[in-house]
Amino acid sequence: MCFTYLKQEGYGSLYKPYLALIIAGISISWAAILARLTNAPSYVIALWRLAFSSIILFALALLKRNYLLELRQMNRSEILLMSFSGIMLAVHLALWVESLFLLPVSLSVIIVDTYPVFSIIIDYKLFKTRISIIQIIGILLAFTGITILSLMSEHVAIGNAYGILLAFIASLAAAAYFSIGKFFRKKYSTTTYSLIVYSSASLSLLLCDLVLNYNIIYYDVKTWILFALFAIVPMLGGHTMINYALKYFPLSSTIAIVLVEPVGATILAALILSEYVSPIVYLIMTQILLGLYLAIRGVKY
Repeated sequence: MCFTYLKQEGYGSLYKPYLALIIAGISISWAAILARLTNAPSYVIALWRLAFSSIILFALALLKRNYLLELRQMNRSEILLMSFSGIMLAVHLALWVESLFLLPVSLSVIIVDTYPVFSIIIDYKLFKTRISIIQIIGILLAFTGITILSLMSEHVAIGNAYGILLAFIASLAAAAYFSIGKFFRKKYSTTTYSLIVYSSASLSLLLCDLVLNYNIIYYDVKTWILFALFAIVPMLGGHTMINYALKYFPLSSTIAIVLVEPVGATILAALILSEYVSPIVYLIMTQILLGLYLAIRGVKY
């Protein structure tokens, strides 16, 4: 199901892009849970999540000649910009997973998922959309809620403050990554773009892991299964589906699907990790999600 986008990449019926976003929303909700269950450093988790995804996409590219033709048609500047997008993706994944080891799942996920708000600014600057009063209200609501949540007594430890900073940087990196994706998806297929980006991200993380002297090979079977699940579910089922939908919808509207993740991840964390949050946290999360929704819903084209 995750690969239905390969059958057609034209501008026909929009049921496929909508279906892709539904799959993406469900898939990305599992990312935080898989990270918590994996016994490996954040940079290693991000490396294998991207490496396995790259291998799968490369195998798919070999099955269809037009993907290889697209690769040959790319010029140097396009490859460099896609590689930069990959570096931003690597930063996003590595720092966000690191923040998960310092913060409750609910806080880490809702901070990193503010990147649709940053995409509104990018939409305005690059894709000539207008910022409305509703968007400004939404942004204020969201960031007020995040500030309150971040300053609550259970989150003010130094380690948690560092985790919050990592999640914010990861959010900015994600906004850059998806913005570049919006630009290239007008010209290239999902498979071709994602293959270049995921591969460059993998190489960046491999270099970091080698410099940091992390163990990247010697893990048990359970950990390798989790690495593979990371690639199949939140990466191919999540990010790749969002990349596919970028061709059909505006940037901020497309990545608005991440609003599903804080709710899904918080529920899964309670069910699987027994990580519960207080009713006041749910209330503040509702305010943040409402703010993000208004910020995205208020986009004018």
